Amino acid sequence: MSINQRRKKSEWPVIRQIKGGKVAGPDNIPAEALKSDIEVTTNMLHLLFKKIWEEEQVPINWKEGHIIKET
Repeated sequence: MSINQRRKKSEWPVIRQIKGGKVAGPDNIPAEALKSDIEVTTNMLHLLFKKIWEEEQVPINWKEGHIIKET
């Protein structure tokens, strides 16, 4: 198993912890879709974050997210 495979598998518990049953964010991707195939989700996120890291630029539309404190 390569280091990348181990790193990706270590992210699986984080994806499993995403709370479902809530309204999707600006990306319109419901949590259930992300959790339905954790391996695919991990691969997509890995590629996305790798590109951001290499280009040293975060997409502008990521600033649309809203952070709300849960009680």
